Amino acid sequence: MTTTTGRYVRRCRVSPSALVAGAMALAPVLCAASPPRIVPPRTAAATVSVADLDLSTAEGVRTARRRLEVAAVRLCHGFSDSRRVADVATVRDCSRDAVADAIRRISTVNSPASMQARGTPVR
Repeated sequence: MTTTTGRYVRRCRVSPSALVAGAMALAPVLCAASPPRIVPPRTAAATVSVADLDLSTAEGVRTARRRLEVAAVRLCHGFSDSRRVADVATVRDCSRDAVADAIRRISTVNSPASMQARGTPVR
C-alpha cells in the first residue's frame, strides 16, 4: 500500500495473513448487512388418473407407475435448465421423489382403515 503525506511517500507492506484476518473480521459485518432472501419452494401438480386400472394386479400397478413416472418427469423438467449438467440429476431426483410421494398417497387412500372410514367395503 502506498500513502502520500506532503512530499514524503511512505510504503507499507501488508502480509497476506493480515489481509486474510482483515477479511475474516469484515465477513460477519458483510453477511449481517444484507439479510438472506427467502425464496419459497417451487411446486407443481398434475392429475394422473388410475381409476380405470385394477391396482390389485401387477399389470395395473405397473401401468399406474408408468403414468406417474411420465407425469413426474414432465413436471420436473419445468424446474430444470437443460444447459446445466447438474439438472439431469435434479430432474431424476425430483421425479423419483414425486413418484414415491404419489405411491405413498395412493397406498394411504387404499389402506383398509382409510377405506372403512369412507364406507368402502374392504375385500
